[in-house]
Amino acid sequence: MLESIDPQKTLNKDQENKAVQAFDIIFSQQQLKHNIEGLYVIVRFGNEVYAIDDGRTFFRFLVSHSKINQTTDKNKLAVVEMYKKLSGN
Repeated sequence: MLESIDPQKTLNKDQENKAVQAFDIIFSQQQLKHNIEGLYVIVRFGNEVYAIDDGRTFFRFLVSHSKINQTTDKNKLAVVEMYKKLSGN
């Protein structure tokens, strides 16, 4: 999926929606949720670290490499803090 997204090319709305839907399917896999509270992709943009758990945000980050809006989601904040502790940042 990731290899098929070329940030140099503009995707039409249908292609974008298909990519977002594919990412959302990955984030919502039932088999992954039996003993897992949440599934996140951790990304770094400059000095900031973000936890992404939805297809639309992940797609926008991959295509535009833009900053992600800060979250007040306690789970995402906890994941980011855990990552920072483990990575020494």
